[in-house]
This record gives sequence, structure tokens and C-alpha cells, in this order.
Amino acid sequence: MRRRAAVLQLLWVVVAGACFDPTFKDDLACDSNGACPPGRTCVSGICSGGGGNAVDAPLSPGADAPIADARPGTVDARPTVDGAVDARPGPDGPPPECTTNPDCAQLTDDCNVGVCMGTMCAKMPANQGSDCGAVKTCGAFGGCGSFSDTCDSTGTRTRSCTTFKCASGSCAGTDGDESQPCSRTTENTSCGSLMVSNCDTCGNFDSTNICDESGTTVCTCTNPTCRSDVCTDVETACTRSCTRDTDGDECSVTDVGCPVGTIRDVCCRSGVCNNPCGSCT
Repeated sequence: MRRRAAVLQLLWVVVAGACFDPTFKDDLACDSNGACPPGRTCVSGICSGGGGNAVDAPLSPGADAPIADARPGTVDARPTVDGAVDARPGPDGPPPECTTNPDCAQLTDDCNVGVCMGTMCAKMPANQGSDCGAVKTCGAFGGCGSFSDTCDSTGTRTRSCTTFKCASGSCAGTDGDESQPCSRTTENTSCGSLMVSNCDTCGNFDSTNICDESGTTVCTCTNPTCRSDVCTDVETACTRSCTRDTDGDECSVTDVGCPVGTIRDVCCRSGVCNNPCGSCT
């Protein structure tokens, strides 16, 4: 009987070595030496440890490592070749990191760029010194001025402006004046005082009034005048008024108030011949 059991045990080992099946029944009995198939342990005469499942085997080279759930329901952490973690959105939505969150772009403006700072979007100053906002606003120009002299026709006019530039993340305005060339017409404009010289004798009195004191004369008139932005003396012949004194000059005779056969002289007074100026003779 014992010899028969030994033969059966030997036969079982040969068959197990030739056609090993890693799946066994849960109630498999240990052999007479307390041995069990690989992967099982003899406990109270029964080979246990497999639970009816396939025996675990080591992974072959190059096979993917088991997936580890780094944060349940959020991100599967999958080891890459270089050991980095590939963060992938889980079923509960995107991770809190905003590295690729397009919402950061809404913070970008003329003087800032939206960036991810840890887990929140923030503004980072950018474009320092560049134009921003309204770029430049200006008031109305003032009158044309700043001429070098009376005859200068080219001047400047000025207005107040505010320019806007990026400064430390803000669009800051700087006030200043802006000037541009302007012009005026000065040709033939007087640029000095009139000078009169070389006048003829006063004449051209009223021929009907011997006592007339107001006449005219012809003179040389020098008039400083703007010509091509330069003050130039322009000489012309001009007629000027003149006077003479006729007071006391005899201008007529009359017998009014004189004895018969006598007359009295009449003299000029204030340009009029109407004043008796002698005794009756």
C-alpha cells in the first residue's frame, strides 16, 4: 500500500513538471511530505494561498507599470520614461493648476500679461515704456506766436498734451506741451515810424482869400515797410499840409467910420480879412 502511494506521488510530480497548470482547486490535499504545488502552502493538510486564481508572475521587461491613482477621481499619475508625472484630467474636472488655463489670458492688457502663479491667474507687468490706452490726448492749439521781429512771418503755436505709456503694469499719463510751425502775412506791413524830409515851400493857398494860412507842400516820405520778412525803408513823394502866418497883413481898405474923403486899412486876423488896422487917412 505504501509502495503504491509512492508511485502515485512520483507520477504526479512528473506530470506536474511536464504540464504545469497554475490553477488548482481550493481543496487540494498536501502530499505525504507536506508539499504543495508552487505558489501554495500546506495548512492543516490542505494546499492554500491561490484562492483559485492564477499565480502572480513578475512583469516582463518593457511592460507598463501598474497605474497608480495619485488623487482619486482627479488625476491619474502615469510614470513616463524619464520619471516625470503626466497629469491628465480625471473624471471630476481639470486640476487646480492653471498652467494651461486659457482664463489667464483675460488678464492680459496693454501693460500686463496674464500668467499662472501657483494655482491662480495673476497679472505680470509687460511692455514697459510702450504706448497704451488713448496713446495721446491734446487740447486746442493757441495762437501763432514766437516771431523774431515785426516782419517775421514764420512762428510756432503750442498746445497741451498727455501721452500714455506702460509703467510697472499701469497705463500712466504724462503732461507736456506740443508745438508746430505756423505762419502769418507781414508783406507791406509798416515796421517803423514815418520820416518826412526835403519838403518844398508851403503853397497852394486859397486864391480867393488873401488871408488864408493853410496850404500844402511836396516832401520825401520814408516809410519802413516789411518786404520778404525784412524791414526795408521805402521812399515816396508825398504831399504834406503846411501853414503860414498872415495876421496883421493888410488885406483891404474901408471908409466905414472915417470922415468923408478918408479911408482906413483892414488887416488879416486868424486867416480872415475883417479887422480894421489903421487910422483914417
